[in-house]
Parts: sequence; C-alpha cells; structure tokens
Amino acid sequence: MASVKVIRIPVGYANTFLVANGNRSILIDTGLKNHASYILSKLKRYGVEPSDVALIIQTHTHFDHAGNTAELKALTGAQVMVHEKEASCLAKGYTRIPNGAIAYTKFIASLGRKIYPGLAAYQAIEPDVIINEKFSLAEWDIDGYVLPTPGHTEGSISVVLENRMIIAGDCFFPVYRHSVFTPFCNDVPLLMKTWKLIFDLNIDEIYAGHGPKFLRERGLKCYQTKHARFKPV
Repeated sequence: MASVKVIRIPVGYANTFLVANGNRSILIDTGLKNHASYILSKLKRYGVEPSDVALIIQTHTHFDHAGNTAELKALTGAQVMVHEKEASCLAKGYTRIPNGAIAYTKFIASLGRKIYPGLAAYQAIEPDVIINEKFSLAEWDIDGYVLPTPGHTEGSISVVLENRMIIAGDCFFPVYRHSVFTPFCNDVPLLMKTWKLIFDLNIDEIYAGHGPKFLRERGLKCYQTKHARFKPV
C-alpha cells in the first residue's frame, strides 16, 4: 500500500480530513451543514474528484461534524461509516448537544439544549458500515484502522493511519495554547481512559476535530494534569 496523504480542511470551526488515496480516498467528518460544495471544491484542488471518495467516516455524529454527510454521500456515492452507538443519531439527523466538561461549558450546554435544540439537527442519512470494535481499512487499500475512542460521546471513533498518525475527532481540543482538553464531554473519566489508550499507541502526530495538529508530548502533559482530577473508570 502506498503512503497516504492527510489534508485538513477547516469547515466552519470544525475540521474535515481528506485521506487522499486515488479512487479509494476517504473523508473523515463533514463539518457544519451547507458546506458540501465548498468541501468538493477543496478536494478538486488536491486532485480528488467526487467519484474518488469511497468512504466517509464519522468520528461522531454532532452537527458540526456530520452536517454535510448526507449531501456528500449523494454527490460522491461513498459509503458512510459510524459506530453502532451513534448509527441511530445519524439516521435521525440529530445528536444531543454534549455535556459541558467545565463550569462555563456546562452552562452553555444546558442553555443550548433549552433554547436552540434545532441547532443540533442536520440532514438524516442511513449509514452503510456500522462498527463496534477495531476495524481495518484494508478494503480501501489503506494501511490503517478505525478504533473506538469513547468519552466525548459514547460512540466516538478515531482513525489510525500507518501507525504514525491518528485522527481523533473531539477526543482532543487543541485550540487553546496550554491545553488539548475538550470543553464538552459526556464522560470525562472514560475520556481519560481513551487518552491513555491513544498515548499507549506511541503515535506522535495527533489530528483533532477542531484546531491544528499537535504532538503526543503536548497531549501527555495535559493528560498528566487532568488524570489526577478525573480518574479513569
């Protein structure tokens, strides 16, 4: 298998990732709704036609990560993959706004659920591939696999490529200078367990659903601080 190229495409304030692999290319997450044409224009910039996209992987099904999935599936003919614990959310086009992990975001989450429930809605789509355990990407000629990484949501998944990089959705939030801790999380102790799982893979390059790539060392420093406060289950 040839080495793949990973391209980060910011869509709104979230990231979509293109794993460029000829006519077996993969999209990971699809950003905020109403950006399908923008995403396809970015793909063409990197020499990827709509028909080259063979698979769309949802790291989780929040509105800022699944907003264009239905439209992109229709435009590309790609299969859609999701964890079984969030397949019904994708099929409904709605996932509940996650819990806040700190005082401020707890307030924001509570307010959002009461005032803006429609904000979290997007076009529904039935997934094609539903997983519940480690899943190889060999079918798409890619040296990598999908790994359940719960915590942010129960059905969060990450994509490991060539044992040297991981695309981890909202397991991390490397937007602020001194932390990669996500401000929204349904189960923080479980997330700490997931962080340990990821760091034990000894993968140096980590891509997240928001913000730029960061290195394992930065994540480990944050983990050591948070682990003491939120002990894993």
